[in-house]
Amino acid sequence: MADAVVVVNPVKLTNEKNNKNQIVYLAVFDKQDPKAKDSNFLALKLENDGPSYVRLTGIWTNLKLDKIMDTYQETLANSEKEEFQEILVPWTKISYIRNLFFKQK
Repeated sequence: MADAVVVVNPVKLTNEKNNKNQIVYLAVFDKQDPKAKDSNFLALKLENDGPSYVRLTGIWTNLKLDKIMDTYQETLANSEKEEFQEILVPWTKISYIRNLFFKQK
């Protein structure tokens, strides 16, 4: 998985990570490498970068999916600014992307 993800650059964040109304996406990657522990990415920004790639800005997390859904705001608020990255990933390496801001009733 590491060869498919390209870190574009470290990100300089303003106050957007503390915004309660910020739309947050959860990108779940294909777990092709059994040694890979971080296969989830919490993204504050998602951009379609052509038909083959997606550009995500956020942090890697090794939490389980149910824990991420409950505590993603605290996880982002407690993360160091140095942890945030902008990555470029082929769509084929992503299982799914979920919007965490809107909750299903």
